[in-house]
Amino acid sequence: MTGKVMITGATFLVASLMYIFFQLNVSLEKEVAESIREKYSMAELQYFMDTAYGNDVEKGHTDRLLKWTGNVKIRLNGDYDKEDSLYAVRVVRELNAIIEPIDLSIVAENPNIEVHFLRQRDFKVVNHRLADMKFAGFSYNRWLRSLRSATIVINKGILERDYRNHLIREELTQCMGLFFDSYTYPKSIFQEDQIYWNLPYDTIDIKLIELLYNDGLPSGLKKSEFRSMLMEY
Repeated sequence: MTGKVMITGATFLVASLMYIFFQLNVSLEKEVAESIREKYSMAELQYFMDTAYGNDVEKGHTDRLLKWTGNVKIRLNGDYDKEDSLYAVRVVRELNAIIEPIDLSIVAENPNIEVHFLRQRDFKVVNHRLADMKFAGFSYNRWLRSLRSATIVINKGILERDYRNHLIREELTQCMGLFFDSYTYPKSIFQEDQIYWNLPYDTIDIKLIELLYNDGLPSGLKKSEFRSMLMEY
């Protein structure tokens, strides 16, 4: 008679909890931290921390860095036009030129980012967490320390083309993991008080996207460790 290993419910639960613990228990390697400190200024690191982690309890914040660890597939839905589609393709192309480890694409099926062009009053139908958004917004879901899916809503009543394009760029970019706005850089896509519409990525924007994806920062990295390893060493 061959031996069998019996896995009880308790054993499975313990194993699952241990797996989740080790998935979330990420750290920044010393060599990676040194390379990042050499490449980026303190001002750039501070701006990254503001946009990736947030710094306002009322406006939102997160304790862990979140990003996509697999390819991103984006589908457009609702009342969008050809110019919306072409501009979304442009933004995806620009992001692909910056981001090295993963690929972004516009798809017709099996997306992990859904973009909905619809009336503001219908935002809540797509996602109840977006009910209070006025012009546009996004919501994301995570699995352990990575982004798993996201929903973007854009008010189809906005007819000003430059502003509509700006919203497409802003929401797609923030869905990459730089969720929060800041007042620091006037022409940044992450500017809280937007007065410039439909601009290409500012130099600081490109720096932040590169740092998020191309320089070895692990998804799930705690804000406290980011600060201690990169800004208070």
